Amino acid sequence: MYYVPGGITSGAEGVGSVTQDFVKARKYFLKVVRAMWPTDPPLINIGAHGVGDGLPEGFGAKTGVKPMNQDAEASLQGPAGIAAGFLGRMYLRGEGVDQDYLVARMWLKRASDLVGHLRDPLI
Repeated sequence: MYYVPGGITSGAEGVGSVTQDFVKARKYFLKVVRAMWPTDPPLINIGAHGVGDGLPEGFGAKTGVKPMNQDAEASLQGPAGIAAGFLGRMYLRGEGVDQDYLVARMWLKRASDLVGHLRDPLI
């Protein structure tokens, strides 16, 4: 809701009632992704010890996933993937965070691993 100007429901009755706030948006996106990934891999020089897709070891969706049963993981994959995609976009553009291409790539990789191609036109 805080990421898109006018809130996610732009065009509805609440237009303008929620102002764009990247800091709050990041806070809520992180709450969602931390349910799946409690921690992030250490950031290392992308040129050293990279894997085939150009990312350091551990940047994919399966690394660092919180242990949970299959039903819980399946129900979390969609929301966590979308939130990870938004975080990737924020780091790519420097929206409310310092611009960091490596962190952006990590979140976008996690998102794509979970939900394949994202259908939301905002991502």
